[in-house]
Amino acid sequence: MWGAGLFKANTCDFCDDVVAKLADISLGDAWLESYSKDGRGTSVVVTKSPLAEKIIQDGIKSAAISIEPISPDSMRASQQGSYNHRHQGLHVRLKEAKKSGIPIDEIRYGKTAVPLDVALVQKLRRSSRKKSLDVWPRTQSAELFDQKIQSILSLLKLATKVTHIKRMGHMRIIERLCACIMRRK
Repeated sequence: MWGAGLFKANTCDFCDDVVAKLADISLGDAWLESYSKDGRGTSVVVTKSPLAEKIIQDGIKSAAISIEPISPDSMRASQQGSYNHRHQGLHVRLKEAKKSGIPIDEIRYGKTAVPLDVALVQKLRRSSRKKSLDVWPRTQSAELFDQKIQSILSLLKLATKVTHIKRMGHMRIIERLCACIMRRK
């Protein structure tokens, strides 16, 4: 589950930049159904300088890379999960940092409160990140590591599914499930 945040640096939880705004070139997984199910590891590419564009065009001409243009809307859709995490979920992480006394520079996003289901996913991601960093040095194998973090990942997977279902419009059922999960925790 890519969204578990395993082994992620704490700093990454406070970055609101989805497409590396200061980079000459930005690459990201193409989270579009037509690409994500093919298993080839297709990426989206955004060039932001003449040099980066020249490198990509040279790669196309030499057949070293294959590029298929997509619309700006498709590009945004391909990174929607990252936008949701970095912009919407940032509110929860900033609140947690402030409560813990962790100083954070001013950030453009994360100022709007989020629904309970989104907050729960963010808290579980932070917990899974922390647990992965705590457990890994004390385990002898990947299998043992997987066993030790399975419970937090199962909760995160359930909470994430709840959020996805809610986004599809099943609000009342989701609110009840979130309340049950919060009581369980």
